[in-house]
Amino acid sequence: MLSALVAACAGNSEKHQYVPAYEQAMASADFESAVDVGALPDGPRRFYEFLDNFSAETVSRETGAVYAEDAFLNDTLKTLRGRQAIEAYFTETFTHVESLEAEVVEVVGADRSWFFRWRMTLVFKDLNDGQPSTSVGVSHVIFDDAGQVQVHQDYWDAATHFFSMVPIAGKIIEKVKDRL
Repeated sequence: MLSALVAACAGNSEKHQYVPAYEQAMASADFESAVDVGALPDGPRRFYEFLDNFSAETVSRETGAVYAEDAFLNDTLKTLRGRQAIEAYFTETFTHVESLEAEVVEVVGADRSWFFRWRMTLVFKDLNDGQPSTSVGVSHVIFDDAGQVQVHQDYWDAATHFFSMVPIAGKIIEKVKDRL
């Protein structure tokens, strides 16, 4: 999900990393979500398992079953249409990362519209001195009548967790955040 721009990244600024503060706030709110995967309908269960086990092998093996032929994806970095384009994009992403771990921490939805709250940790190849970059976000997913993903829209802070690693853009983003 970060493929096109990953090659331009370098050095991660820790100054505006909010994930630990968010996770501490969630813990102090005494909120824990337990996802009963077995109770999910087929489409949401397949997407949960796809995202929670996201890997190059999973993408190659399962994208066809998870995404509809004409699926729409926007991950805040790129907008794609079609299962083949989505699979190619995910596959390309894995050529730029040393590791990628996604964990679905909450699932809420009904009928065809579902929200998957997740935590993702990436280690980029030859970037950021091998330090992991962790972000949190939500995927809004609409399933078609066959239980395949028809619409997949991600919501996450790309400015902090991706663009801040791009040398010039990162400095500009940091200055703007400092002024807020």
